[in-house]
Amino acid sequence: MRCHRHVLEVNWQDQISNNEVRQVQRERTVMDTIRQRKLQLLGHICRMPDDRLKSLVLGMVEGERQPGQPVRRWINDILMWCSQDVQKARLMTVDRDNWRRFVASPYGPC
Repeated sequence: MRCHRHVLEVNWQDQISNNEVRQVQRERTVMDTIRQRKLQLLGHICRMPDDRLKSLVLGMVEGERQPGQPVRRWINDILMWCSQDVQKARLMTVDRDNWRRFVASPYGPC
């Protein structure tokens, strides 16, 4: 139960019963949690000042990589969930309240 509470970000001091935690766990899948946390992180990163390490996360690093299988990037999931390019997703994160509603939508983003 401790693991379930940690994933759902439910504190034991909130006085939520184990039955309620199990019910929420059934309604919310692991992929929903991963999607929500990645989108929250994207919003946080996009609102950072430009002099921070934002370029590493958003994939704007110059150079070439070794030949082989293409690397799956972190931003690929964001683009798939949002059905937009990086610039439009970054513009959406500026309005924090709107972005939170977008991230918390139960049927997925966009």
